[in-house]
Amino acid sequence: MRDELADKMTLALVCDLVEALDAQVPPETLIGNLFDALAAGGHAKLLAWRAIEGSDKPNDMNAVSELFGRLLRTTREVLGVDTDAQVRQVVYLVAVAAIGHGLAGDVLAGLLGMPDHEREVMLYIAERESLGVQMNIEQIVVNTLKGRHKEDEHLARNPFGTLPVLELDSGRYLIESLAIIAYLEDRFPEHPLLGEDIETKALCRDLERVIDIRLATPLAQYVHLVNSPLGLPPDPIGAKKIEENLPAVMGYLETLLSDGRQLLMGEQVSVADCTLAAALQFVRFAKLDMLQGYPALQRWDASYRERPAARSVLKF
Repeated sequence: MRDELADKMTLALVCDLVEALDAQVPPETLIGNLFDALAAGGHAKLLAWRAIEGSDKPNDMNAVSELFGRLLRTTREVLGVDTDAQVRQVVYLVAVAAIGHGLAGDVLAGLLGMPDHEREVMLYIAERESLGVQMNIEQIVVNTLKGRHKEDEHLARNPFGTLPVLELDSGRYLIESLAIIAYLEDRFPEHPLLGEDIETKALCRDLERVIDIRLATPLAQYVHLVNSPLGLPPDPIGAKKIEENLPAVMGYLETLLSDGRQLLMGEQVSVADCTLAAALQFVRFAKLDMLQGYPALQRWDASYRERPAARSVLKF
């Protein structure tokens, strides 16, 4: 029974990969197609199981060899890569990332330090509710560890399989965090986290983007260059480059907070606070102190984590 199921899953994997390889698309799209094909439909679990269990069917290994031989040839042709070593490295990295994502879902994204927009929205909702805004949003857990985000039920809500997702009263869905926040700001206008007037809203959006783009992503990269939770080798040169650039944004935030304000936009909590708090989660997980030398940011961090909304969402 198990072998029969594995055979069916292997056939589905081969069909999905062949479809991805046969598509007449640009190189970057091909890589994306391969990633999606390997990560979806239970393929990652099948490949992991095959690797652990081995196989007593000689034809299995022949089929796998033939499949990946074609995978290498097609990738070389589309990407214009000269050597087998280069194309094998590309395919290996894509396959490893896809299998890992297929097994761990957004948990892997968190470990890799990708922006934690799900936690950002959770913080936003918790902050609004703590201010007395009754949004009555039912939060449903989509278990990424079990691959629920890749199942038909969730893909019907968001074809990209990511989180968060907000279902509207009309039955339609919002699938991007800032769109969700903007909608909730308009739908429930009391005690907004983007501000009351047009200038404050613009400044708040600007600050949130600065944090997300100029701080969260570089910090995530830095973690893996110096103390990777995945055991990646240190890269002192790459880490130094990021260290040279971080003071600009860290100094910007430090100056902003140097007037003694409790929160980034002043005395009222804002979306910017939620984004910064979510960004610092991965850094804390890796046990790095990126706030050393920035007393105002240290004060903000300690103070924000004591807020009831933050305590209900942040776990470390």
